[in-house]
Amino acid sequence: MSPLLAPFRWIGWPFRLYRRYISIQLITSHILVVMLTAIVIETLAVITVVVGITLFLSNNYTDFSSVDVAQSVAISLRNDPLVERLADGDATLTAADQLRLQNIVDGVVNNRESSSSIGVTSTVDSALITDPSGAVVATSDTSWMVNSPEAGESPTSELANRLVARIIELNGTTNDFGELYVVDSVDSVTVAAYPILDGPRLVGVVATRSTLTTMPTLRAIAQQPDLLATLAIANTLLFGLILIPTLVVAIPVGIWRARRVSRRIEALTETATAMVAGDRAKQVSVSGQDEIAQLGQRFNDMLAHLDRADRERKTFVANVSHDLRTPIAIIQGRVEQMLQGESGPFDPETQRALEVVHAETTTLSRLIDDLFTLARLEETSLPMSPEAVDIAALATQMVGAIQPVAWSQQRVSVQSVVKAGLPPALADETRLRQILGNLLYNALRHTPEGGLIVVDAEALDRSIEVRVSDTGIGMTSEELGRVFERFYQIEQGQRSHDGSGLGLSIVKELTEAQGGSVAVESTPGQGTTFRVRLPIAPGTTASVR
Repeated sequence: MSPLLAPFRWIGWPFRLYRRYISIQLITSHILVVMLTAIVIETLAVITVVVGITLFLSNNYTDFSSVDVAQSVAISLRNDPLVERLADGDATLTAADQLRLQNIVDGVVNNRESSSSIGVTSTVDSALITDPSGAVVATSDTSWMVNSPEAGESPTSELANRLVARIIELNGTTNDFGELYVVDSVDSVTVAAYPILDGPRLVGVVATRSTLTTMPTLRAIAQQPDLLATLAIANTLLFGLILIPTLVVAIPVGIWRARRVSRRIEALTETATAMVAGDRAKQVSVSGQDEIAQLGQRFNDMLAHLDRADRERKTFVANVSHDLRTPIAIIQGRVEQMLQGESGPFDPETQRALEVVHAETTTLSRLIDDLFTLARLEETSLPMSPEAVDIAALATQMVGAIQPVAWSQQRVSVQSVVKAGLPPALADETRLRQILGNLLYNALRHTPEGGLIVVDAEALDRSIEVRVSDTGIGMTSEELGRVFERFYQIEQGQRSHDGSGLGLSIVKELTEAQGGSVAVESTPGQGTTFRVRLPIAPGTTASVR
């Protein structure tokens, strides 16, 4: 990663955590579903409120501009001589007086439009004037004249009758709200009544009617900043009231459910890991009937099938390798007799053929022995007799046995630098000889002409470490990871491939069967070192270096 981007690595940490743990994925999904549900509920609630406001305004809107019109007419008539005559009950109005009052009323009805702040438009379409008793003296529309039979049939006229009567009842005083006027609406029509006063005395009533001509729309509401701000605050409060309690409940429940699912998956993972390590006795605990439970049951069935097949394989390998040892030994012995001249001299071609047969039967015999050893190790039937073994003496014997062969065949020098006086190792001497023999044979196969093989040992805290090092061409990191696999042979450089690929696997199995461990270090082009650690025999003390 670039040094400039290094400080920002933490940004990707949540994503890595999300990808790594299924419990985090389940919790996140649960919370997202809850949040989306809350958002949908809150959105539907806001839409319901807005639509409700629209419908309410459409059916219950009161146009207060009609009050302003009625008030203007009443104030303009306050000092008019005609009002005095109305107050005195003079019903002998001349034609000129009737015409002037009618002009005043008609002047009110001039299609005045008033637009509210929420996109509603209404028109003052009618007005009337009454005397103190409620009798109409001038009107622009006779269909809603107070106290007329025709007007009594209309809800609007009934509303006008009631409001004019209310003004007369107040007799120039204010209502419960401290206002001189009264106003009400019905069927999108607003009626307002205002008193005509001569000082404190009621001398008449002005009534106006306005009709809603443009209904409120969502678009009109959306264009009102104040209303939008109010809705936004209400929306935030509503969202908080819905989301916070929901999350308080959803997060613990989500964690609880996610942990239950993840623990069941972890159990599957642990069983799979144990299976990879060779432990097929571990079973998945199955509970429930869902998909994970079914997977766990199938997994247990698979383990049982693999265990049965593995036992059959081990038995088959052990039996076959055991049964093959006798005929191979007979063939090998007969070929050796022929090579020693017991059947008479052979021509050169036959002699070479017999030598090839002898070499191949020797390799086959070693392979069968390795298979038989592994089969018995797997069945834990290979006998072990742990005892105190002198590593220095054993190393000297093993090196002495292989030195002549290594020098005569490949010009490779084999040396033991194990110092005397080391505490004895607790091991089966026969199996330890087999371990060292396989390591030395493996080193000899992979060390080119003129190379060197060294055996060394060291006392550690509670164990003895035996090292077999060579000056071969080494191994890559990929090869190191597979070097102890059965039948694995490295195809590289000058190495010989006459082995079975079982020698190092046997070394590992035999070492671990005796309570020890084996490790390998290698550098391409410089050689390889195998380290075998075995416990120190009881009653001895290690001299740690």
